[in-house]
Amino acid sequence: MPPIDNLRQSLNRLSQDLGNLLVDAFHSLALFAIGATIVWSAVFAFVGMTGKGHASIDGILLLAVANLVIRYGSAKFPATEPGAK
Repeated sequence: MPPIDNLRQSLNRLSQDLGNLLVDAFHSLALFAIGATIVWSAVFAFVGMTGKGHASIDGILLLAVANLVIRYGSAKFPATEPGAK
């Protein structure tokens, strides 16, 4: 195999590895940002509910979602597992 083909294959492998690393990093950053936003919103919803003295359905749902985010993090939620009902 000519040296230029070896170089091309090496650069191709390097660019694929770098691309995979960047996609994984962005994915992790996006999941963290989404999770942090949900938890932040849930904290303010909880503070608002305690201030009003009663809960609303949207606040309760937000707290439930925040509970799932905190409990499972970036892992799949139970309802998304294959075969889950």
